Amino acid sequence: MAYLGRKGASAALTSADIPDDSITASKIASGAITAADVAADMATQTELDALAYQGEPHIIPDVLYPAVANIMVDGSTALSASTTGPNSSTVTSSKYGTVQSDGRMYYYTDIKGSKPIKDPRIGAHFGSQRHKFKSAQILEQETATHGEKVFSIDGREWIRAVGNDVQFNNNASGHYLPINDAGEYVEITGYFNDANIILLSGPGQDIFNLHLNGVSLTDAGVDTSVASPLNSRFVDAGSVVNIAFSTTPTL
Repeated sequence: MAYLGRKGASAALTSADIPDDSITASKIASGAITAADVAADMATQTELDALAYQGEPHIIPDVLYPAVANIMVDGSTALSASTTGPNSSTVTSSKYGTVQSDGRMYYYTDIKGSKPIKDPRIGAHFGSQRHKFKSAQILEQETATHGEKVFSIDGREWIRAVGNDVQFNNNASGHYLPINDAGEYVEITGYFNDANIILLSGPGQDIFNLHLNGVSLTDAGVDTSVASPLNSRFVDAGSVVNIAFSTTPTL
């Protein structure tokens, strides 16, 4: 690089001598700057990390892919039991939530057209969790593919309802989701070995069946001899009832 300065001045070139934006990439020949031309510690690891970030998230959450009727997303390969979990961890042998032969992890679903969901183990909470259902949002893609209306419950991707007549009631028994017709169901994806349901208790309520990963279990046995005293008072009349799994789920 040529430098023209006044006579007697120092030959050193300083930043004050270079106008802003006067040196661009097009003015630097290929190979003109080598590793030997870069002073030690000129770029620190912190600065390199900042350059490498490029707007990508630091943590990319794991996802679970839908295994409709126990089949991988290729449409033909069945899942097999595995003990390899997220980040090469060792978990209880299972087809679901474990790394399969295609490198993916899956969740069981009977809903055709299901999408990948965030792994429920990411940011999971320990202890009792209670979610009162209050709204349903129709999922157009799943509905079109499944051939029956599919709804997200309160916008959550891990709990969906299926049925052409699914709708919330708000009446003398409060605000609740009735499951009245044969073939209607609520599908929940999670990691748990026990569960409760908030149900309008009373005689004749033992009308729903329970399935775990596609396997039919005995019914929940939630009948009570006395109806809720909150019924017909226009408040939420449900009571917490334990679901009796005939086969205890394992995480």
